[in-house]
Amino acid sequence: MRFSARRREAYGHFFLHARINLSYELLSVCRCYQDMLYPLFFLTIAMVLFPLSNHADPSAIEKIAAGILWVIVLFLLVLMLEQLFRDDWQEGELEQLVLSPQGLLLTVCIKLFVFCLMMGVPLTVMAPLLGLALSIPMMALKTLIASLWLAIPTLVFLGGIARVLTLGLRHSSFLTALLVLPLYIPVLIFASSAVAFASIGLSANGPLAWLGVLLLLSVSFSPVVINAVLRLGISN
Repeated sequence: MRFSARRREAYGHFFLHARINLSYELLSVCRCYQDMLYPLFFLTIAMVLFPLSNHADPSAIEKIAAGILWVIVLFLLVLMLEQLFRDDWQEGELEQLVLSPQGLLLTVCIKLFVFCLMMGVPLTVMAPLLGLALSIPMMALKTLIASLWLAIPTLVFLGGIARVLTLGLRHSSFLTALLVLPLYIPVLIFASSAVAFASIGLSANGPLAWLGVLLLLSVSFSPVVINAVLRLGISN
């Protein structure tokens, strides 16, 4: 009975700490909403300019629309990775989190989860507009949204590893891009293939299944690696 009571108390403290951290991270995103809007404006402009630059042959855009969309999304995410852990590092909160009794791993998972929401929700809302701008068929819209929700968390969790490796370094954005782009290539291939297959009426289950595998792998090991790198870097 005592063991069960202690376990319930431990679970209560865990969920309370998770809820507080989640509320804090969501509030921070709402306060700095402009950091999210500027890259989305860049995404919208880029999607609109591609068809305008090749108006003489619209069919050429349709053939490579999935690749164009995902390349732009990838570069958008690389640009936004600079915001991950930036404020916590500059304000000295990471040192406090390492020393806190609640542990750093839960906080890292929540930060990555909120960053996924910050990227995934606006892109999901804009998906019909982006598909229309690039002449992606409506029948591929569900596949496009599914690929976004499978690929974006994978990109964020993998990008988190590269981000913590470059914290505090000069030209960290450039170094982060160099580290993370090779890891993003498989995600780019499967995500664009899924949308391309759906656009021509073929089944996209294969690429989506591989995106699911990459998602499970990245979510499983990335927080552990980020936790270890942060503890090692701060202790030294």
